[in-house]
Amino acid sequence: MSIGGALALTVAAAIPRRVERVFASNPYDYETRYGDGLRRGNWLANLIIGSLQIPILGPFNAWIENQMVLGKIMGGGYHDPRKLPSDLLAEFGRVAQRPGYKRIARKVLAGWRSWSEARDRYRLVSPPVTLIYGDSDWSRPNERERTRARLPDARMFTLKDTGHFSAVENPLGLARIILGS
Repeated sequence: MSIGGALALTVAAAIPRRVERVFASNPYDYETRYGDGLRRGNWLANLIIGSLQIPILGPFNAWIENQMVLGKIMGGGYHDPRKLPSDLLAEFGRVAQRPGYKRIARKVLAGWRSWSEARDRYRLVSPPVTLIYGDSDWSRPNERERTRARLPDARMFTLKDTGHFSAVENPLGLARIILGS
């Protein structure tokens, strides 16, 4: 899911004989700017995530982030933000407090160009691919189609009333597609 979906496709391109099949859920490979996917969630996510790249302000904003702000940012990845489980949000909050986590998270976001560049490798994928998107995913329909076009034999499904975090928001819909393949 997300960056993991782009990673699965990239690995399948690098070692196609060792991969039997790829299921990529909402692959995060459409970056046009720092933190683009997260920033598409809502205005607060755009403001906070965009600020993380700014020297001095970025580390400060990461440092003051709290569970309420994190909930608003992550909620932007849901068709229905009320489906963000409180225990999952609490776990995200605990993880974010680990030493060095926020610095590493900012470095991951700083690699945004590589996520878009990953698409260039998709033409090397030979195992069967199933692309699964939520209809309210951060990616736009033309971006989804661009990804599918790089994988000419890929099947593509769209989950209704589902955002970027389909494994949490619509696990049964996602499982039906995977098990039906």
